[in-house]
Amino acid sequence: MQRSSGRLPTSKTTLVVDGSLDKGDEYFKTKLTPTQFKVLRQAATEPRGVTLDKGGWDDNYAEGTYLCGACDTPLYDSSHKFDCGCGWPGYWTNIEGAVAERSETDGSGRVEIVCAKCGSHLGHVFRGEGMG
Repeated sequence: MQRSSGRLPTSKTTLVVDGSLDKGDEYFKTKLTPTQFKVLRQAATEPRGVTLDKGGWDDNYAEGTYLCGACDTPLYDSSHKFDCGCGWPGYWTNIEGAVAERSETDGSGRVEIVCAKCGSHLGHVFRGEGMG
């Protein structure tokens, strides 16, 4: 995830991935680091509690807009972030139309969230976390 300045409108997630910025895995292999590719394009889980000084986002509360690490789509405003206490960044909402939900097909009941523009994995929704 990257950061830019400015504030954008917020809304709930969508169920539609429009894919307009999905350039395919071969393109993203050349743009992303191997770790970024595994997380964003193959839905790997990042290690818990990775701090800003180690390249993570868990403790980053800088003001601005957070962008998709794969396609630069604005996803979250910094005011959406809260400390959910789980070791990964938590956001209580997203920028309108930027994030899509997908139900996991493994029977776990989990809901994956992805970038609505390129389909890259962003994490999972955990309902009822509360805002720090």
